[in-house]
Amino acid sequence: MTYAIELSRQRRVPLFQVEQEVLGYDHTRVAGLILEKWNFPSLLIQMILYHHSPLKARSPLEPAIINVANIVVTTLRFGDSGNRFASSFEKSVWDVIGLPPSIFNPSIKQADRQVYEILNAFRLDNMNHL
Repeated sequence: MTYAIELSRQRRVPLFQVEQEVLGYDHTRVAGLILEKWNFPSLLIQMILYHHSPLKARSPLEPAIINVANIVVTTLRFGDSGNRFASSFEKSVWDVIGLPPSIFNPSIKQADRQVYEILNAFRLDNMNHL
């Protein structure tokens, strides 16, 4: 995994793409297997399995929402799962969500305020956030 992270950074590509190449599977598959073993609901498993490719899911809405959220937090460098490079937004994925593009910027600003408030409430406001 360390090699996959380093290769992702060198190539400047999303980690899940390199995981597939290096390991033969990616984190979505591992999570899906664990969630199946633990008898999680099918919809939740689908959300995890297809958050990098929501249009392949039986019900693409929820994975599409996770996809967009994942791209946003990766792009804004909020948190660090080892992945430094986000996929590009796909118009077809955004279309599945059904929200107007004009909602995007106000939503990001709202999320930034809420994250700051949460960090402040737990006295973690000296940490880097959006």
